[in-house]
Amino acid sequence: MKIPALLANCNCRKPKPGMLLQAAREHNIILRLSWMIGDTWKDVEAGQVAGCRTILIRNSIDNRGKRIRPDFEAETLLEAAKIIQREEGKLCNP
Repeated sequence: MKIPALLANCNCRKPKPGMLLQAAREHNIILRLSWMIGDTWKDVEAGQVAGCRTILIRNSIDNRGKRIRPDFEAETLLEAAKIIQREEGKLCNP
């Protein structure tokens, strides 16, 4: 069943970055210093367009064949957190 409101062409619907840009404005977030973690190519694309670094959580959703490539991939959210911790550590300790 298709829900008409969800079919609208809106900047707030991923892969467009509208939600991220709005959050950045409202909460003074520096997107180039931020991370977008998601489990679909749409999440990764939205993060990239917004200027974030990206991590794709691997799952059963078929992301093959998409031209979007995340900065990193992880099996779990915990693994993604460890990637961020490692990468942020590189910035603090070059």
